[in-house]
Formats: sequence, structure tokens, C-alpha cells
Amino acid sequence: MKKLCTILLLLTLFIIIFTFSTFAKCVRVTSEFANIRLMPDTKSIIIGKASENDIFGYEGEENNWVKINMFSGEHRYIHHNLVKVINYDISAPFSNYICPYLMKKLEEAEDKSLVESDNKYPLGNSENVEKNIEYQRILFDRYILEIFHEFDLQPVVYQIALIRCIEGPQSKIGQTPTIKKEEIKENRIREFKIVEENDISIKALGEKKLSDYLLEELEKLPTNIRMRYSIVIPSDITLEELKSQLAKVIMEKSNTNPDIDEIHIGIWESEESFKGGNPNLGYAEWSPYGKWSVMTPEIARNNNRDSYKIVYNIDEKALEAIKKRKIETLLGLSEETRKEIFREIVKCEDWGDREAMQYYYPGCENCAKFIVADFVKYAERSNELIDNCKKNVMKKYNITEEIMLKISVEGVEERWIMPEMLPMPDCCK
Repeated sequence: MKKLCTILLLLTLFIIIFTFSTFAKCVRVTSEFANIRLMPDTKSIIIGKASENDIFGYEGEENNWVKINMFSGEHRYIHHNLVKVINYDISAPFSNYICPYLMKKLEEAEDKSLVESDNKYPLGNSENVEKNIEYQRILFDRYILEIFHEFDLQPVVYQIALIRCIEGPQSKIGQTPTIKKEEIKENRIREFKIVEENDISIKALGEKKLSDYLLEELEKLPTNIRMRYSIVIPSDITLEELKSQLAKVIMEKSNTNPDIDEIHIGIWESEESFKGGNPNLGYAEWSPYGKWSVMTPEIARNNNRDSYKIVYNIDEKALEAIKKRKIETLLGLSEETRKEIFREIVKCEDWGDREAMQYYYPGCENCAKFIVADFVKYAERSNELIDNCKKNVMKKYNITEEIMLKISVEGVEERWIMPEMLPMPDCCK
């Protein structure tokens, strides 16, 4: 069975589109969760779950459903009440060090979708061919969406991400400063630490009180499986990031165990502040219609999550106070100084890359400094120049390499404004 995606074809189509404009009509998810369905029908198969602020390519509308473009190239559907059509400047702002991890994950997802579709609909039976292909594409869309959530990438940048990772450091698309492998791990894991987990399940009583039921009625009621988590958050997280991460935790837990009916997450500033009592930063609850502890027996039995909402009760002032303390004291440097260092780091990487091209990059044979076309030597020379430039930055600001790397991570996460990129050398084709 051929693989689902022919990357060269996808890239060719994308380049044609990208040549004219990076602005496109897109769809932004406005609810905490949105089911992505195979067809414009609430009874249709759920392809996956989109998170709030996820952005997809817009393909049109059918009745009360918005048609979106997914990774497999197929059209999928989200109910129009859960999204907003917007104009979006498509870019891929991520570090080049993500690429090996991202491409490996994408390849694994494609292989996994192939294997599972072949197991479910063996191709030895000719009647299974269409079912196999459709199921393969469903799984591919589902797994790639999970990967993009893991890497905090917008689904709409899928094609750009492929190009960025294939072209490598010289790509002009969405350039960001290079971060070492151990730092990209720190960059991605802006997640919570769960310090306590409790099962607080009860019977699914619905709107009634416990005393309203006879004993034999209670025995027949399904269990309302409720989980309570206590978490500690990163000190520099914003309100929007906090809500997004809470939604991701809820999605992960509910996907891991689809029988979970309700989730409560208490939020703590630090492990030191955690005492098992009332959370000092608030909480989030996931339940039908956003109403805690009114689980109906019907919903508990059929696991229909279409009515589910997340209710946030977060102390925004306390959250802002934590962030302010961080801005004022982080690394012993003001935010403005850290931004200045970040810009110089970006300039170092841009300069080192352009300078190395003139020695070893294919297409730069007309450069006076050119020696030989060799990608390995180009990469080595680029890294050498960048490292030397960064050492000068560290000396100028009297900072260590560790502090410089932390500033790089902060700049990427906070999406600080970067200096204008240097043009390609005139001597390069």
C-alpha cells in the first residue's frame, strides 16, 4: 500500500499557493473543545478534538457546518457555533531543532495509520480497498492533530512546517533562533506538574438529590466517574496559556480514559503552596453544560460529550502578580535587557548562516570566499561562526551560556519581535 501523502506533490501545491500570499481565509476554534467530524452531522464519526484557538484552513460551509482542510488533504467538518472564520497570516515560528523530532513523529504517525488500517480492513479482500483508504486518512488526521497539539503548532501550518524542516536552516520561512536539544525539551514542556490525583466518583444522580431515589433505583444508576487533579503551573504562564494548557490536560485525560465523566483541576502556584486545601489560583471544571455534579444517567451511560464545556475560575490578579515578579527578577536582568540579548542572539544566527553560505553552500560558487559545495562543512562553519558570535554576546552582557539559552527559550515562547533577517548574499544564486 502506498503511503497516504506524497510529500513532493503537497510541497509543489503549497509553493504555488505560497508564492502569491501567506494570508489565507482560515477557521479559528472559539470553544474549549470542538469535535472534528467526518461528515456534517452530529452522528458522524469524530475524527479528532480541536482545542480552543486551533486554526485550520477554511474550505467552505454546508448548512450549519464549516468545512476545514485537514492533514490528509480531506475535508472535515466542525459545527459553525464552535468556530469563527478569520484572515490569518500563515507562518511557522518554531526553532530548527524541533524538525528532527517533528519529522520523526509525523513519519511514525503515517506508518501507524497504515498498519492499523491494514489490520482493520485487510487488502486481501478487494471490497476493503475504499474502507482501508478512508480509515487510513481518518487515523492520519487524528494522529497528526495530536502531534501538532504536542508541539504547540497550528494545524494550518502543516505544509509550511514540512518545507521548513526539509529546507533546513537556510529556509526563509518563519525563521527563529536555534536552541539546543536539551533546551527545546524545556521549551516544549511548559506543562503542569500533577501533585495529587483523586477519584471522587459518585452515582450519576442528575438533577435529583440522593434522598429522591429508592435503594433499588440507586443500584441501577451508572457511576459518574469524576477525577480531581491538583497541579502546579509554570511561574511565567499567561492567562491564555493557562486556559489552553488546562484544556489540553483535560483532553489528554478524557482521551486516555473515555469513561471519565467529569474533571476538576485545582491550580497551585508552587509545590510549597500546595497543602491539599483550596487551590490558591483557582480551578477548571469539565462537565456537561459546564455544570458540575449534575451528571445525568443517560450521559454517564452513552459517553456523549457534545454538551461538555470547561468552566474556568481563575484568580487573574494573583496570576498577574506571579508573572510580574518573574519579569522583574528573572535571571537578574530586566525584560528589556533580555529582549536586547535575544535580538543579538538572532542576529548571530542569521549572520553565521549567511557567512557560511559564501564558503560551502551549493549555489554560492560565485562568492569570492567560496571553497567547495559541501553541506556538512557548511553546517560546521555556520555553527562555528554562530558560537563565536554568541560568546561575544555573553561577554558583552556578562552572562553564562545557560542564561543565554534560557533567554532564547523565553524569546521564542513569548514571541518577542525579532530583527529583520539579512538578505541572501548577492553572490549566491
